Amino acid sequence: MEFHGFMLANYAEVNRGLLYVQGGGWEFATVSEVPAILPSFVSGHILLPPDSTLDNAVLEVALETPAGDQVPVVSTFASLTRTGPIDGEVRLAPVVLQVPLPISEGGRHAVLVSAGGASVRIPVFIRVPPNT
Repeated sequence: MEFHGFMLANYAEVNRGLLYVQGGGWEFATVSEVPAILPSFVSGHILLPPDSTLDNAVLEVALETPAGDQVPVVSTFASLTRTGPIDGEVRLAPVVLQVPLPISEGGRHAVLVSAGGASVRIPVFIRVPPNT
């Protein structure tokens, strides 16, 4: 199992086996104050080898804080089934997770996604404007 093209997005969905992303590829986000919950979607593709028998996977999502602490965010099943696969075909499964990120401070963060020994790290800088 490998992760490909994972990103944070304003909105994402899988429709008829295709991944649709709106406002994807964040490098930074702004919250008005902390603590805050930053609504986001994590989306990408899971690549399975041709001989894989996996039909679902448990995806673990955590937020890495600027101090390096990992805050668990969500754990969920992702369906990797495909209608009518061809023998020997590489399976590329689109995945979307709605993830409320608990932000406690500004600075360099990362969203960590892992499953079945594979993982991906999505960096994001959180900006918090000064109080006025």
